[in-house]
Formats: sequence, C-alpha cells, structure tokens
Amino acid sequence: MNYFLEITKKIEEFCNTSPVPDSVSEYLESAIRVHDLRLEAICLADEGIENNDERIINIYEEISKILEG
Repeated sequence: MNYFLEITKKIEEFCNTSPVPDSVSEYLESAIRVHDLRLEAICLADEGIENNDERIINIYEEISKILEG
C-alpha cells in the first residue's frame, strides 16, 4: 500500500466533510490534528523515508481513527 497516497486520500475525504452542527468544536479539533499529522508526513517524506516505514504507517492509522471517530 502506498501510505503517502492513502494519507492524501484520507485528508481529501476529511476536507469534503462538513461538521455536524452540534459538534463543530470537535470537528475543528480533528482538523487541527489532521493538519499536524499531514505536516509530519510531509516532513518524513522530505527526509526520504520509505513508504512502509512504521512512522508513516502510524500517521495513516491515526488519521483513519480520527475520520472514524
């Protein structure tokens, strides 16, 4: 699996959602966390880490959890 590509897809999915009226603050907190994780993934990519590196897999999994929750 290309985790960098999948992270991009997850972020696009998140950006295409709208917050439920009663949970705007939770949505914004999730957006901040997704943004931070995206920056971390970009830094790792710039460092030249491999796609199957545990750090990038962990970022993918954390973004997935945020989107599920």
